Amino acid sequence: MVIIAVAALAIGASPKAIVDSFGNGFWDLTAFTLQMAMVVLTGYVLATSPPVTQLIERLANVPTSSRKAVTFVALLAMGVSFLNWGLSLISAGLLARAVARRKDLQVD
Repeated sequence: MVIIAVAALAIGASPKAIVDSFGNGFWDLTAFTLQMAMVVLTGYVLATSPPVTQLIERLANVPTSSRKAVTFVALLAMGVSFLNWGLSLISAGLLARAVARRKDLQVD
C-alpha cells in the first residue's frame, strides 16, 4: 500500500486524491466481501446438512486406493464447483476428511 501511494505521488497525484482513492476503494469492496461471505456461509450450511453429510460419508467409501481417493476428491470438488464454488470449497474439505478417516487407505 505504501509503495502504491509513493508511486502515485511520483506521477503527480495529490496526497488528498490518494487518500480519497484508498478510502473509496475500501468501501466499494464491502458489498463484494459480504457477497463472498454469504456464498461460503450458505455452502457450509448446505454441506453440513444431514442429507449432504450422509452423501459425503457414502462417497468417501467409493475410492479403493490412495491414488484413486485423491483423484476422486479432486474431480468431485471440480464437479461440484460448477454448481456453487462455496459448496465445493466446504464439501471437498469434508469429503477429504471423511476419506482420511478410512483406515484401509493411507491418505493424509
